[in-house]
Amino acid sequence: MTALQIVHDAEVVADDSSAQRDTEAERGVLGAILLDASQNRGVWSQVAAIVAPPDFADPAHATIFEAMGAVVARNEPLDIITLAGELRARRRLHTIGGPQTLSDLTEGITTTVHATQHAELVVRAARRRRLAEIGHRITRAALDPSRDPERTRDGAAEALRAMRFGRAAPSSALALIEDLWASLEGDDGPKALPFGITTLDRMSDGGMKRGGAYFLAARPGIGKTTLACQIAAGVAGAGESVLYVALEPSRREIISSVIAATAQVPVVKITRHRRELTQSDMDRLTAAANTVAGWPLHVVDAASEQSPDTVGRIEAAIRALPAIPALVIVDHLLKVNPARRYERPHEGTAEVVAGLVSIGKRLGCTILTVCHIGRGVSTQGGLFRRPRPEDIAGGDAMNRDADGIILLHREDKYPTKRENVDNEVIAGIVDIFCPKLRGVEDNTFGQMRFRGDVQRFEPIIQAPAAPAAPIAPIIPSNDAPDDDGDNPWLE
Repeated sequence: MTALQIVHDAEVVADDSSAQRDTEAERGVLGAILLDASQNRGVWSQVAAIVAPPDFADPAHATIFEAMGAVVARNEPLDIITLAGELRARRRLHTIGGPQTLSDLTEGITTTVHATQHAELVVRAARRRRLAEIGHRITRAALDPSRDPERTRDGAAEALRAMRFGRAAPSSALALIEDLWASLEGDDGPKALPFGITTLDRMSDGGMKRGGAYFLAARPGIGKTTLACQIAAGVAGAGESVLYVALEPSRREIISSVIAATAQVPVVKITRHRRELTQSDMDRLTAAANTVAGWPLHVVDAASEQSPDTVGRIEAAIRALPAIPALVIVDHLLKVNPARRYERPHEGTAEVVAGLVSIGKRLGCTILTVCHIGRGVSTQGGLFRRPRPEDIAGGDAMNRDADGIILLHREDKYPTKRENVDNEVIAGIVDIFCPKLRGVEDNTFGQMRFRGDVQRFEPIIQAPAAPAAPIAPIIPSNDAPDDDGDNPWLE
């Protein structure tokens, strides 16, 4: 069989939705779990060892299975009533079709003995979908004349090798050493994913780790979403696929910010004062819009039919794309609901953090999550202190699992010393501090200038000589003291 025939056959299978999904098997799995009246939840234990929520092709089925897991985790009886209550608490009962959908799952199922066989069918269909995704990526890359065929081949081989069927046996020391030498004798390994922003790329020594998890945090009004949009534009503009999960802003706001920054046209002219747009503005907007339209940039927001407000739904949105994106931006962390309810909110946030980190590792996409920080007013004169990782909800989990934590601070909005109150000299200057950045030295420092009119961060040409000596007017004093006096960022 020729390579062309193999690709053709793969495309035929990929286009055949029935080959990539087994809806009846999915219904059979869920129905069998609901029919299992035993106290030891034997069917659930057997099925949960085989399938996971992302294995379900139907997003409603994935949501139901995820809710079942939450009920079981609380050691509560699992039936239609408790499951409906869990879905209602998650505000997903009507999303999956209402209580009648749960009742319909058990229709036509008279026994639970075939639950594991049905689960295997679900997993096989999921594997076919993942293979088809890789096939689509290979085909597109092969048809792109700008791509090196050898790199396409190597990337395809790596993607196929990384796709595990069943439980993989632990690697031996010899196998690991052979992989290491193959990497050392070959190229430099996976390239970093650049932010597309000069200052951040310099601070991170080239960009983000592929498959890594990064958290971008700041107080309100600093420009977190604007910076996230600029990063999305930088990555997508370089030809790398991006998914922007906009849980606080809307899709229109995201694309308006990207186009305004690209065209260098004030965003308020686009969103509020359209009559002020000049012909020059329109020409630049048209050129920018045409450019952005060609980027592999995808946006999903909270108003979508299947709102990606859980880790499972975010993963489903990722898998719904033609290929796994290089970068996924989640805006923002506190809008992502945990799989279960917690008495302490930070425990739920920690679960979400762990889930996002897991997505990046399993799918190989970099996850950048936008986070809010409280205002943190000092008791001394209404001044502020510079933010710390522990100020972020779920900060402990981030310190443990994240590949990078990026903190933003603006003295003109949240002054730490009295002489910076209403100081126009420092207007728009943003301090960037990375207390954790895997692969480079921690506690790196940089500065950029925020231009709110065109929704853009720009580099400051004359950078500070060292992190300990930022631009003079911005050096914090002891007006808003902190515990650690060794780091100027924390003083």
